[in-house]
Amino acid sequence: MPSRVRQRIRPGFERVLDRLVRFSNRPWIRHVPETARGFRFAGTLRSDAKPSGTAAEKTRLEAYFDAHTTGRGLWKWRHYFPIYERFFSGFVGQPVRFMEIGVYSGGSVQMWRDYFGPQSEIIGVDIEPACRAYEENGIQILIGDQGDPKFWSNILPHVGPLDIVLDDGGHRPDQQITTLEAVLPHIRPGGIYVCEDIHGIDNEFTQYLAGLVPHLNTVNQLPNKEAVTLDAIPVQRAHAVRSTDFQRTISGIHWYPFVAVIERSACPTEALVSPMHGTEWLDGGKFWSSAGLNPDWWTSSTDGRPPE
Repeated sequence: MPSRVRQRIRPGFERVLDRLVRFSNRPWIRHVPETARGFRFAGTLRSDAKPSGTAAEKTRLEAYFDAHTTGRGLWKWRHYFPIYERFFSGFVGQPVRFMEIGVYSGGSVQMWRDYFGPQSEIIGVDIEPACRAYEENGIQILIGDQGDPKFWSNILPHVGPLDIVLDDGGHRPDQQITTLEAVLPHIRPGGIYVCEDIHGIDNEFTQYLAGLVPHLNTVNQLPNKEAVTLDAIPVQRAHAVRSTDFQRTISGIHWYPFVAVIERSACPTEALVSPMHGTEWLDGGKFWSSAGLNPDWWTSSTDGRPPE
């Protein structure tokens, strides 16, 4: 579009957007200006770091990848290996049930079986029927279209609970969204969902994930008397919010270049608690007065026991 045309239509567009933002009760619309500001700020960041010339110590998976020079095809972005290690290492040597969507040439399902160990069960999903040839002891291959909800509704009840799901399939946002919504409820508490190859600054799957994040920060405040009973030890003051279903289900959402990770809560909690421990406070423990918090959130029992 010619710049002169853009200049003519921009004021009108901005007026419409401003009116939409001011009168909307939808957070993803109401906070468009803040999102735009963050987008612009990201473009101003500059890295002063210089390559050290010293390679980081290889993870076990990266060492396997580099040693794998013949045989079944194995294709990974190198910066994925530390991410794998961070979230997958706790499952090594356990009877983990690992699903990888996108089998391709079969090298990765072998890598995962080697990494997690003989107790693991690797389930590969691919749309290409020829991938059935990669089935072997400990590795099962399922054929189907990850972008088809009927495929998931047909197989997941038979597959059973999963510990880790890695989406390295078709890489289209519609496929990724369909897959996440189908498999996330089938991941066990403490399990991990990973989606790879989220490419492009305007990627629709990125925007979808951005719609999940605000639900981590929902605040349903609890009364004083209930809040002080929720800490591990008796406290004088506490603030607590009752966990939503989303907060009890999801403990974290992480973003890396081309990768998103969602953690299922290992131990869902009734509430998120912020106790005040100690007896000496700069302002007498009345921080809420400067923070704009409601004083009714707090209690001030002098003996450290919850009030009657």
